[in-house]
Amino acid sequence: MHSKLLKYGIVGMFGAFLHFIALILLVEAAGAAPVPASIAGFILTVIVQYGLNRKWTFRSNARRLTEFLRYAAVSVSGLALNALVMYICTDWLTMHYVVGQTLAMTVIPLSNYWLNRVWTFRLRGTA
Repeated sequence: MHSKLLKYGIVGMFGAFLHFIALILLVEAAGAAPVPASIAGFILTVIVQYGLNRKWTFRSNARRLTEFLRYAAVSVSGLALNALVMYICTDWLTMHYVVGQTLAMTVIPLSNYWLNRVWTFRLRGTA
């Protein structure tokens, strides 16, 4: 379990890096608003992290479509929480969008790890 959590954390840090790069590029270079830019970065990250978690973290050999749909469902809950935190931080509290994204990224990973471990990438016959 500790090995999987460590791997999940490494994949998560890589995903966080991708998310921040996409967010900053979309806001600063493309002039996008922070919340939609964060959503776009989140979607990119979900796709990349799914592949890495499937092959490296959980070493899954389950049916790919079913597994991806489960991963996507877990990710949608994270996306909703991410968008809510970003909206509150940037629109209500007028924080800088990078601060808001940092706060969002402290809330989501543990719940997503648990859901992915027990539901998305579980071994057949176990939970």
